[in-house]
Amino acid sequence: MLMAVSVCDSVDGSGNWVCSNSFGLASLIGLLKWMAPTQHTAVVNSGHQVKFRVVGNLNADGDLNDWYDTVAPFDGKADACEANPWWEEVLRQINDLYLLNDGMKPVAGQQRYYFGMVRPGIPGGTGGMAVEIGGRVAAGRTSVIRMGVETNDQVVAHETAHMLGAQHTHKDQPAASCYNLAWDDSTDWALGKTVCSGVDLWLNTPLPSQEASGTSGMKAAMNGVPSMSVLDGWWVEGHVEGVTGWAIKDGHPGAGALDDAGFIYDKLESAIMPLFYQRPEAYGEVMRWSIALNGSFFNAQRMLRQYLSNAYFPGGGLGSRP
Repeated sequence: MLMAVSVCDSVDGSGNWVCSNSFGLASLIGLLKWMAPTQHTAVVNSGHQVKFRVVGNLNADGDLNDWYDTVAPFDGKADACEANPWWEEVLRQINDLYLLNDGMKPVAGQQRYYFGMVRPGIPGGTGGMAVEIGGRVAAGRTSVIRMGVETNDQVVAHETAHMLGAQHTHKDQPAASCYNLAWDDSTDWALGKTVCSGVDLWLNTPLPSQEASGTSGMKAAMNGVPSMSVLDGWWVEGHVEGVTGWAIKDGHPGAGALDDAGFIYDKLESAIMPLFYQRPEAYGEVMRWSIALNGSFFNAQRMLRQYLSNAYFPGGGLGSRP
């Protein structure tokens, strides 16, 4: 159960707190069902508020419920990453709500998480933040526009995934990053390189229609590793049955997990394993085709070339520029 909390960040001229609308979180219930390990997911408006001003009046009123300008020039405005302490304090207050209402007296049969809804006008580049990986508290803006597209649902799903224990796998992002502040420090890149280039088959089983792209399968293809994947994302284009790899059914949602599992085992036993163990040269041919067809096409050089020729310089203008 996801408990929506309203976050108040400023006070108007009449002394009233300006707060977010926490009811908007309920509209994302369909997306959150994919994130949670159960289909029995609900969003409930908790009725709670947390109050913490983004910028007070630089401590002139002695009100400890302020967040202050801490980086020169001290101009009373929050700079790019300077708003992070505000997020951290808001998360601390929401965590106190969780501990008070559910942490000390959990409800039998329920897992409760608290999500703070933050108004979009908060300074800084942070779209959302979780108190910790595997914690019970996160917050996100009620509206996040990136490249002209509303992406609030992605932010909520991202931070909810952190609460459910998901971590980033890229640990080399800049220390001053305002967004995606959690990453997995245990990532072993040398081991990842060995695994990707050393396996014999890349099994990819996202829920159909939920595959974001499939760059891991593209990377595997460059290493001569054929894929067995649902027909979603890049595999719709990269799949040539028995040549670059194998498809799992037709990629459409609707079939149950047991049906999918049975299909995977059947194809492994009837097509892939006999080829691998009894006709290793033929399996090697599939590996070579993975490099020749997919490795040569699904790469950044081709992608950037198409962007330039089709979007930035259409009509042959690319060749006339240095």
